[in-house]
Amino acid sequence: MSEPEPAAAAKEALACGCDEESYVGQRVYLQGTGTWWSGSNFAATIVDINDDNHTVKVQYTDGGFKRFAKEEFNSLLICEDVDHDLHFGTRDYEWSHDQYNHVAEVEDEVTRLQHSLQAAVEKRDFLEAHELKQKLRLRMENAAQIRQREVLLAQLVSKQDFLAAAEVQVEIEALTRGAEKFEEKKPVTNVSFDEIIQKATKRALGGGLAGAAAMIVQVSSLMWMRTAMNYQYRYGTSTKEAMKKLYKEGGIRRFYKGYPAALLQGPLSRFGDTAANVGVLTLLDSMDSTRNLPVGIKTFFASSAAAAWRIVLMPIDTVKTSFQVEGSGAWSKLIAKQRASGPTIWYHGALGASAATFAGHYPWFATYNFLDSIIPLPAKDETLKKLARNASMGFCASVVSDTTSNSLRVMKTFRQTSEVKVSYPAAARAVIEKDGLRGLFGRGLKTRLMTNGIQGVTFSVAWKYLDEQLRQKNY
Repeated sequence: MSEPEPAAAAKEALACGCDEESYVGQRVYLQGTGTWWSGSNFAATIVDINDDNHTVKVQYTDGGFKRFAKEEFNSLLICEDVDHDLHFGTRDYEWSHDQYNHVAEVEDEVTRLQHSLQAAVEKRDFLEAHELKQKLRLRMENAAQIRQREVLLAQLVSKQDFLAAAEVQVEIEALTRGAEKFEEKKPVTNVSFDEIIQKATKRALGGGLAGAAAMIVQVSSLMWMRTAMNYQYRYGTSTKEAMKKLYKEGGIRRFYKGYPAALLQGPLSRFGDTAANVGVLTLLDSMDSTRNLPVGIKTFFASSAAAAWRIVLMPIDTVKTSFQVEGSGAWSKLIAKQRASGPTIWYHGALGASAATFAGHYPWFATYNFLDSIIPLPAKDETLKKLARNASMGFCASVVSDTTSNSLRVMKTFRQTSEVKVSYPAAARAVIEKDGLRGLFGRGLKTRLMTNGIQGVTFSVAWKYLDEQLRQKNY
């Protein structure tokens, strides 16, 4: 024998903690369901109760309708155990609650995050989707905690326990601001500047060592192309003619003049470049005030740090470039130049090198970071695809970088390897007089594109591989 309707309804109501039967026109709060809405709470109004098929239809505040089975409806119903017969405090609370609803504020943000997450997935921007998912999880937890305290606050006000209500109100405001003071949650922003610096330094050291190891591979295998390129920068011949002249001067060994300096300068240079990129990005991403800056602006700061590092290494670069251009007689020419113009000759070309480094480093990493953020990552076991991805990104970054910085490197090399002291304007005029503007902007560019295309591919592949290995070892 079935229970009478009123008794059954009362039993269903008590199952969720409510002491009154639902009715058409009643304003209720329901828990969200499904992948996107689970953990959120929504206000709705009951528009139909069908006793024949035991369903309840509601209209949400955004205008949408949904029909639930009564059992599901009762399981999702959030009951406010408020004695509406109490007059003092209850109406005042309900009025203020309507004016400023903490739950609604947080749930609006949850809704925005859900829409942003869906948009990020559709764009295949999975890095952004991951960040949004983390934010969404935290805000959904906030919404549930705020809702619980709102219910408790209503009960306390209705019972005129205003001291306890004040404490709950403080908790609600803290949760709304995202500054939780509960033991199960540690504030995300409670990180000291020293900890940020330590994190950035550790990450930069790992990236820098990986970059240095990758550069050693480059110097040993591709220095002959660099020598031809620098020779062209100084004298303006074609790639084929430069190769012939260099080979006649000493065979294969001639292409490796300055190898010890290159072996020292190459890894140190790329260490600074890579450490600047990884370290500065890590530092900026660790601070709330700079985390959301565009990638281009973040890379600007990294490029500035890399340019300063290159000035420190300038004497090594001067020795290496002079030997590449002049061969065995480079050292005697450098000593003679020092006697005539002083020790500053070891830093000739520093300004050009710094400007060229910035003009080359910024487009390289800006392009690489941009491509890295939009090209999906292959699975861990897809080694070939991972290598192809890194290689293509490195090549594209090198083409953009070389085209931008070539004229600066022509002037830098001319000033650096000149037998007498020469200014940058004088170096530019000398190149233009011989080869025109095409020489200033195009000397050695084809060789550089080919050289840096190959080196960019090998560097990015080796860097990413070694960087992953160092990360796995927590170095």
